[in-house]
Amino acid sequence: VDVPCELVTEMPVLYIRREELEFEYESIRYNCNNITTVFNQWKKGVNAGGQIGNKTFAKNPQFLLDIAGDDPVPLFVSLKQPVNDPRIPLGFKIFPMKDGQAAPLDLRTAWSDAQYCLLDTNGRSVFVITYEAGANYMVAPGLYTLIPFTDKTGMEKQFALTLGTIQGCSISHQAFNTV
Repeated sequence: VDVPCELVTEMPVLYIRREELEFEYESIRYNCNNITTVFNQWKKGVNAGGQIGNKTFAKNPQFLLDIAGDDPVPLFVSLKQPVNDPRIPLGFKIFPMKDGQAAPLDLRTAWSDAQYCLLDTNGRSVFVITYEAGANYMVAPGLYTLIPFTDKTGMEKQFALTLGTIQGCSISHQAFNTV
């Protein structure tokens, strides 16, 4: 069967996917193979807010996570940038949402609640200069706001945000500050 081909006029965006979706925590091995990926970008003047020390941090894209279940669940998070572009420093913060708190987070809330952001299973926050920032978490059921960010305000870059878990975890389609 003949398959018609189209002329490729643009280089496709290529992301490197982290191969290891398993991690061990407190001597238990978890396989986070229930995966969701969202593609978006930071755009100067729109949603490129930079890191949390910047007054524009809350303008970054924000994703509402709904973690289901009765007990803490393993969560794998990976933030990737295209490999055919120059690397820029990037990271993400995961804010637990308080009862009745609405998304998106404003700057005052982000600054006051930064101390409550989730730390990964090694007790670290995620901010790296590489093509992928990834971390593993044990997360209590509830609502969380995940904010990916770059180092400086106004940095433009496409990104892919991947979440993996063993249970149902959804990224709200009511994402905020996205393009």
